[in-house]
Amino acid sequence: MNQENIQSPEKVTFKKPGPEDWERFRKIRLEALQTDPQAFGANFENELQENEQYWREKLSNQDRSFYVAEENSDFVATAGARKIDDTEWMLSTIYTSPSSRGKGISNELLLRVIHEAKKSGVKKVSLNVNSEQENAVDLYKKLGFKIIAEGKGIQMGDGIIHHEYYMEKEFDSLSG
Repeated sequence: MNQENIQSPEKVTFKKPGPEDWERFRKIRLEALQTDPQAFGANFENELQENEQYWREKLSNQDRSFYVAEENSDFVATAGARKIDDTEWMLSTIYTSPSSRGKGISNELLLRVIHEAKKSGVKKVSLNVNSEQENAVDLYKKLGFKIIAEGKGIQMGDGIIHHEYYMEKEFDSLSG
């Protein structure tokens, strides 16, 4: 397992979770689906039913990469990406617990995922975001993502139809 752990002033540690972290990862994922269902394509009831093997495989899948923020042995935030092909990764599973928001944790997690994607040689990282989530859209723009398209009528985890932005961050050989 990659030991890229660092301490921030808030005593938050950042790391890549492994299959052995499945229970804590499951907990933060289910919290995300309950707290902000409008942000995810999955829903709480479906993922609640998933077993240990599902969660372990999710964390050991070579085509996925996750980072978590840990505080007092609990995961308080997560960000991840999945490989689309050799040229693109798609961000997913971006969430910070309400009590840990406003501390720059999501920014740090996203920077780690983007760095890993760039290191792997991809040309771009993309994402879909509910257009009503202005704080998330602003964070992605700050990190260099651009709105490429808007999707209309997308049903999210809350069962409601939302508009969604498709955003991309492209890498070239000179910058990131």
